[in-house]
Amino acid sequence: NEAFLIFDEPGMGKSTEMIMIGRRLKAKLPSHFILFLDLKNFCKVYEKDEKASTTFKTSQTVSDFLITKILKIQNFQAEIFRKLFNDGRVVFLVDGFDEICPSYKKFVMNLIEGIKNHTKNQLWVATRPQFADELTEKLKCLKFRLKPFTWVDGEEFLTKYLSRSSELSEDDL
Repeated sequence: NEAFLIFDEPGMGKSTEMIMIGRRLKAKLPSHFILFLDLKNFCKVYEKDEKASTTFKTSQTVSDFLITKILKIQNFQAEIFRKLFNDGRVVFLVDGFDEICPSYKKFVMNLIEGIKNHTKNQLWVATRPQFADELTEKLKCLKFRLKPFTWVDGEEFLTKYLSRSSELSEDDL
């Protein structure tokens, strides 16, 4: 399994880049399930499970946690997810590691390590620079820092955006 880390300062486009990576991967891997997890949306789950000291030492404990606590799916949907998960056909796009409460970091790190170490699925994590070295070391992954726009990039982006915006109707907005 592969793991990748994208890091940069706040507002540099990590979340947007993760969404774009998901779109590109879905086009290249149509039989895979692309799962975008914005970690800050699950704080109540971490709080409850952290106290129960949930551990992620097997792929079964990881998939059970994801199915019951994060995705909240059951029956047929859960069976499909478990099959894809066990076959290594889930791509995890984990965003916002730097945005969760510090007291949940150990729990979330255990979950991320569980995905990396006990499954065949691909893992992408986005964070700010202060967590990049720790995550890279624990996940044994490649890390990438986003490059800021140059003036030429900015002009090109605005030109494309504004030309596209002028083609939109009020219903599109």
